[in-house]
Amino acid sequence: MLPSHSGSVSDVMLTTVTEEAAMMDNSGQSDVSKKDLQEECSSPVRKKSLADRRPVGLRLQPLSPSPSDSECLTDSTTKRDVKPLDLGFRNMKHTVKTGLVKREDKVILDDINGDFRAGELTAIMGPSGAGKSTLMDILAGYTTTNVYGKVTVNGRERDIRRFRRQTAYIMQDHNLQPVLTVWEAMHFSANLKIGSELSKTKKLVRIRQILEAIALYEVRKTRTVKLSGGQKKRLAIALELVNNPPIMFFDEPTSGLDSSTSTQCVSILKQLAQEGRTIICTIHQPSALVFRMFDHLYAIAEGKCIYTGSVQNVVPFLMELDLKCPEFHNPSDYLLEISTHDYGMQNDRLVAKSQNGMCCTYRSYKSRNSSQIAAMTKV
Repeated sequence: MLPSHSGSVSDVMLTTVTEEAAMMDNSGQSDVSKKDLQEECSSPVRKKSLADRRPVGLRLQPLSPSPSDSECLTDSTTKRDVKPLDLGFRNMKHTVKTGLVKREDKVILDDINGDFRAGELTAIMGPSGAGKSTLMDILAGYTTTNVYGKVTVNGRERDIRRFRRQTAYIMQDHNLQPVLTVWEAMHFSANLKIGSELSKTKKLVRIRQILEAIALYEVRKTRTVKLSGGQKKRLAIALELVNNPPIMFFDEPTSGLDSSTSTQCVSILKQLAQEGRTIICTIHQPSALVFRMFDHLYAIAEGKCIYTGSVQNVVPFLMELDLKCPEFHNPSDYLLEISTHDYGMQNDRLVAKSQNGMCCTYRSYKSRNSSQIAAMTKV
């Protein structure tokens, strides 16, 4: 319980830290003593600036891999904090039944291909009804009926049971327990996901490490129902980070957030990807700032891939098809406008040039923002 408001801020912090030290020191295994914590709290309390609250690297130690997982790891990858897993799919097709009387097959995904690599922040983009969420549900292993094609992990065919233990899926509508505090929710998640693989002390250290990295440690004693929209999104991410999954799926992570909060949320995903994870998210219409933060763009329209490559190569890709992006126009908006036939029927040309996801020419990072701006022309 927090002290009454009549106490000083230092007393509040001292009590809070002492409570956590007592939790971590039950077995005598904690390296941090209460005396050190008291000395830390005796210093004047200074409100942290925005720069101080920015996310820092997690660098979580991986859990002990199973023998089956160790087979696909080389000597160079076992030294990383996150074992890299590249996700690929070939000739992916998905159909659903439509109609009440006359049942007909409707094609949602039509023989698409792609590769989502470790260490990259991948965005699956497209207009509404293009098949973004369906593709991610299939890759995550949640949709298995009427699915045709091949999904590989590090070049090997996917084992669905093992794959589900190595992934995390953060839905658009996160269901958080309203009566739990942030710290209590993280405790439940750590005990359920990690189990006995880590000691109690190491679990507490990991929880604090994650909360500090995503700027939630200051509100650790706040109930989840009282968190803001951005804080709830970050808590949903934190709950899945406790077992350090190498692949993470996000369904519309910026939905319902303002521009500033969306940028902060995507920056956290970028940080997770830079540590070796495979981060895949669906996004509808990102701002220009958010769009530039993605490493890999996979655009879908009418169930087919119209572009796959880096975000810096979108404008040169379209220019090769005589589709000139207007100056000071967001390339993501222009690509969506093309996919919805605002500039004529161009999707078949885009699919043919990208080879329905097989083309890897535009995955390189050679083109920079300067070349992208130079490629734009005035209307």
